[in-house]
Amino acid sequence: MDSERGSAHLYADLGAYQVLPLTAPFTPERYLDALAICEQAGMQVIILDSITHCWEYLLDYHASLPGNSFTAWSKVTPRHNAFVDRLLRSPAHIIATVRSKTEYALSEKNGKQVPE
Repeated sequence: MDSERGSAHLYADLGAYQVLPLTAPFTPERYLDALAICEQAGMQVIILDSITHCWEYLLDYHASLPGNSFTAWSKVTPRHNAFVDRLLRSPAHIIATVRSKTEYALSEKNGKQVPE
């Protein structure tokens, strides 16, 4: 499953595989529908590149909910938990990628600010 705007095609030379493009909205339910399609097609290994978009969707959804931020998680957490639980119950091998923020600090070296 490719939510990275077609980047999975960059690896087509590595061997035969199929790509299922995902487009917005990147809801957990949309990922799970795509997972079901892959399982029904008999895929033994499914790569989710990337689940970052799902998490970002849930964060945006949380931010849009009215009222208390803490209690708003009660609407987000069950959807996320259902997503994770369904991945764990899949008969296929699942590889999921996620982006991470790289933290850095600026320090001075030779009179210049350099990120580390």
